[in-house]
Amino acid sequence: MNQLDRDRYYLQLAMEEGTLAEEHGTIPIGAVVVGSDGEVVERGRNRVFTEHDPTAHAEIDVLRRCGEPLIKEGKERPYTLYTTVEPCVMCSGAIYLSRVGRVVWALSDDNFGGFRTLSIHPKYERRFNRMEYVAMPFYDFAENQRQRMIRWDIYKGRNNSWPEIDKET
Repeated sequence: MNQLDRDRYYLQLAMEEGTLAEEHGTIPIGAVVVGSDGEVVERGRNRVFTEHDPTAHAEIDVLRRCGEPLIKEGKERPYTLYTTVEPCVMCSGAIYLSRVGRVVWALSDDNFGGFRTLSIHPKYERRFNRMEYVAMPFYDFAENQRQRMIRWDIYKGRNNSWPEIDKET
């Protein structure tokens, strides 16, 4: 299986976690951490509204569930985090502080996404360049997640702030 096929497989698992989050009445975002051996270390999903915790984002949930392996000393970053939406600034900081070396997301978030912003910010650029990221590698996943986020916004009485996706992206 090549890297693109692996990314699709694990991103699908993150999408399934997002479905569970949506079914439980919270923001439809899911995440998965995978080791360099291809084994799923842990799965997580957004729990902000189910746990009444503003920090219970999918990425924080999966990092917490992974525990010790992600905070061991060492420069090696053998883990990949797959998530359905670009991590916010809080989650991006937590990802940086873990041993994640690669982040893949289904849908970029120009409103609250922080990973791309931190990776080019002069103060954080050097640190974030230790990690690779892949934004929106699959149009169908991006569009599916966009539709979920639009449903969530409508449910919460918000205006749709999710722009159309260019199929060439």
